[in-house]
Amino acid sequence: AALAAKGVIFHMESSISAEEAAAFDLVLIAIGAVANDQIAVDRGLCTPGELTADKDGKVQDGIYAIGDVAKAAHEFLDHPMRLESVDQAVYAAKCAAAHILGQERPAAAPPWFWSFQGDWKLQMVGIWSHDMRMVPFGGEVGSAAFSLFGFAGDKLKAVQCVNRAADFAAARRLVGKDLPHFETQVATDGFKLKQLLTA
Repeated sequence: AALAAKGVIFHMESSISAEEAAAFDLVLIAIGAVANDQIAVDRGLCTPGELTADKDGKVQDGIYAIGDVAKAAHEFLDHPMRLESVDQAVYAAKCAAAHILGQERPAAAPPWFWSFQGDWKLQMVGIWSHDMRMVPFGGEVGSAAFSLFGFAGDKLKAVQCVNRAADFAAARRLVGKDLPHFETQVATDGFKLKQLLTA
């Protein structure tokens, strides 16, 4: 809605002709990304798009896959999936190195992502799903600054922040925790997320 208000027009899952494109100042065509796992496919390690690594980054003995080429197992995920983020690539490399050296795997942190969309700085922690219970915080949804906290039961599973860097910093430490009184606390005047970090 925020980008549409600035004149951005979205055509999802559709094509656009050259004649239609000529009416716009700028046309961006996005088709997503496909992992280049051909080397693994050629060696019989997987079918296309199905390269999977365990929590140590191991595909099979002596073979590791790090970064977003592989579906990764992760303590904060319900099932292995590709995580397209610098943070995950660095973490996966540390896990693989630790396993190769016979060291303990580093502690996992919830995956996080960020993007700039017009005037919005988007920062996200955890993996969002539509069956989560959404709890808004810090502003009206769709306004210049707000956050959405996603819960499954009392467990905080994911947070999306728009122009609220302090919420994002707190969320990176809160995702994965049980927060049974969160909704009541959010409705309390003067409530700050940092109170949860010291509770």
